[in-house]
Amino acid sequence: MEFEEKRGSQTVKPKNLNDFNATDYMILKIMKLVVVYFCLLGLVGSIIFLQEFIPPDSDELSIERVRQQNLVGDFIYPSTENNLPVIVFLGGSSGGINHEAELKSLALNGYAIFSLAYFKEDGLPNKLENIPLEYFETAFNWLKNKKQIDFSKLLLLGVSRGAELALLLGSHYPQVKGVIAYSPSCFVLPNATEIGEDTLIASWTFRDKPIPFARIHRFDESGRVSINYKKYIEPLLEERKGTEDYIIKVEKINGPVLLISGGQDLVWPSSKMALRIEERLKEKGFSYKFENVTFEHGGHDLLMFKNCYPIFSSILFRRINLNIRGHQYEFNLGGTRWGVINSKVQSRINTLEFLYSFKNAD
Repeated sequence: MEFEEKRGSQTVKPKNLNDFNATDYMILKIMKLVVVYFCLLGLVGSIIFLQEFIPPDSDELSIERVRQQNLVGDFIYPSTENNLPVIVFLGGSSGGINHEAELKSLALNGYAIFSLAYFKEDGLPNKLENIPLEYFETAFNWLKNKKQIDFSKLLLLGVSRGAELALLLGSHYPQVKGVIAYSPSCFVLPNATEIGEDTLIASWTFRDKPIPFARIHRFDESGRVSINYKKYIEPLLEERKGTEDYIIKVEKINGPVLLISGGQDLVWPSSKMALRIEERLKEKGFSYKFENVTFEHGGHDLLMFKNCYPIFSSILFRRINLNIRGHQYEFNLGGTRWGVINSKVQSRINTLEFLYSFKNAD
């Protein structure tokens, strides 16, 4: 049966297959290929998105939420394992407890993780100032009583200001047997972000005394402009004399050290500060293994433990906002798009290899 369509006074029969010429077939073929291409692209994109943002399967993990007056953190560990190396995670200037999904992924590799808050949580200081190092000693003593861990394998892992803190704690407490520092500082720095005047306030204290810190100016940028911490830190790197009081004595760390930084870090010059740390370790005859890994096109944000390619987050999370003195300030994290992806993927590998060596060391 044939169907006919009337157009005005004319009757038009639809084309059957015999009426199609080579051009028509080519157009149909191209359209099919385009549809298949976009379907495959959507499928691949969905898989990448799910790998990047779906939380890890934590059925094999136990989490103890510690909410004491003098101690706040999350203790994450594989439920059925014992004698685990323990990693104390120290976040950066955003404060609080964060990176839970990443830390769960790390714990699934056979580690106990204590994600430790040190400000901006109930019962803790609201600002990164006058934080006593003894608070972290309390955390170490709390971990001693955990039957799941091998306390002789205590390692600190810090990011940004947390990396500064990890290196500082390692230089003060011999029970710390290793340090991993992401985007580190070689200097003890003040709380320059939240003060209202040019008077600087110490970030850290020890035995009720402020730990000496580098003298820098407080941030004075307009809230509409990205803060570039580099201009406050780089003058310190040009100085060689007079820095001994506030440079971190990394040579006193009682174990191996891994430094990870991005060459295009726009928050602060972490790769240059990592190089200064490396120079000091060599100069002082540091007896433990150390690695200094710099990703030329990486930025400030390098942390990733999920086994994925962070394509979406490298686009969506290139900047962060912090509330400073009642105003929203923007930090550009730096790095090229592919540089960020590569640095996160490779830094995960570097960290897991370092931890495997740490875990299996005598």
